Amino acid sequence: QDDIRRSGATTIPDVLAFVTGVDMRTYGLGAQDVGIRGYNQASNPHLMVLINGRQVYMVDYGRIVWENLPVQLNEIRQIEVIKGPNSALYGFNAVGGVINIITYDPLKESVNVASVGGGTQDFLTGSVVGTAKLGDTAGLRLSAGGFKAHDFAPGSLSPTDTLTRQPPFSGNFNADGRWQITPQIEALLEGSYGTNRESHPSPQSSYDTEQLHQWSLRAGVNADTPIGIVEFSAYRNDVRNDAVAINAVDRQPYFGHEQQSVTVLQASDLLKLGTDHIVRVGLEIRRNSDAGAVFQGRIDDTVYAASLMWDWQITPKVTATSTVRFDHAAVNYSGTPTPLSGLTAADFNSVRIDAPSLNSGLVWGATDTDTFRFTLARGVQLPTLVSQAIQIDPYAALPIGFYGKPNLLPSITWNAEVDYDRTLPAINSVLRTALFAQRTDNVIATALGGPLVFAPTGLVY
Repeated sequence: QDDIRRSGATTIPDVLAFVTGVDMRTYGLGAQDVGIRGYNQASNPHLMVLINGRQVYMVDYGRIVWENLPVQLNEIRQIEVIKGPNSALYGFNAVGGVINIITYDPLKESVNVASVGGGTQDFLTGSVVGTAKLGDTAGLRLSAGGFKAHDFAPGSLSPTDTLTRQPPFSGNFNADGRWQITPQIEALLEGSYGTNRESHPSPQSSYDTEQLHQWSLRAGVNADTPIGIVEFSAYRNDVRNDAVAINAVDRQPYFGHEQQSVTVLQASDLLKLGTDHIVRVGLEIRRNSDAGAVFQGRIDDTVYAASLMWDWQITPKVTATSTVRFDHAAVNYSGTPTPLSGLTAADFNSVRIDAPSLNSGLVWGATDTDTFRFTLARGVQLPTLVSQAIQIDPYAALPIGFYGKPNLLPSITWNAEVDYDRTLPAINSVLRTALFAQRTDNVIATALGGPLVFAPTGLVY
């Protein structure tokens, strides 16, 4: 938190820009993409972002809309940045890396702060965070904040282009409650609402303006039991997307509406075996859903996953950790595909994907100041719903259509790495180095930006 406050940053991506190996692309105020070790692109699907364990991606492109995250900088305790494939530990979006945002615990920490700021381009921002506690058994933290600005000069744009570059704004509210039911059992309940408007390039490199309305609700319980620390959680994220974009042919605006949701059920057990071994067993069910005109209906992607982690303290200075995960994904489509696509509902409903992932590492604390890490990872990136199912017929003046491919294979990323950390007490610093080799097979092109294909009829898609 001290680093975040002293950075002068006004957004989470601005904070992450200080981290080596993290890349930030900025298209305007409120429109940013973050990548780790490359592969940063518009609507980047290679990054997993968590807020206290809840994933916050949008299911269309697998992207992160940073200004729509219901968290204020003043309530963040720390941000963990994990580089490289970690899908065995966190799921399929973690093929590039993980950003783990951890807020203050209202059961143990009280944060009461308000802030206001301003700047050029009519920039105005503010936030407030408050905590209420009921003895040592319950705590509630409420936060709200947002910004508004003008990041494009309307005088230099045509009336049509002005529609796709509307002034950005954002407003978010979040409630985070914790209840210590007994000394061994704790429950949590979180809820949020937010709305934002941003102008950004779509993956096909045309600008549009989106206004998003998002809701989330999460509940969970963890218990210290004779069979380990058992956790159960369930959450749902909903997003309504109202977008305005420019027709590439006649340069006229068109409006689109989309309804997205993510529903997740998770269960895990963390168990210590003796003094040297810890195992963690995890189960997860996830359902991604997207409905809109670009799909000619609704598409759902249900993922069933099981994982096993083993941590072994080989010696006081050497620790080995390995995690394996298996994902089974099934697609369900309801609607009528456009005839020009050549697709049928059966093409979608027959899609099944089975994908194992792996994370394994050895940590050696050679001395009090020298640490070595040796890791191997197999990451899995499942196709996004847009890349599987988008259906945009060609216009009369432009004989090019955009159609998804239901049976896309997942991308597989292998990463082998050697890291070395050296503590430098004299200057209160750590020198951190990483040498890694990474290979990705079955790269999925940016949705709507793939190679052109000629159909037998001569149609280009």
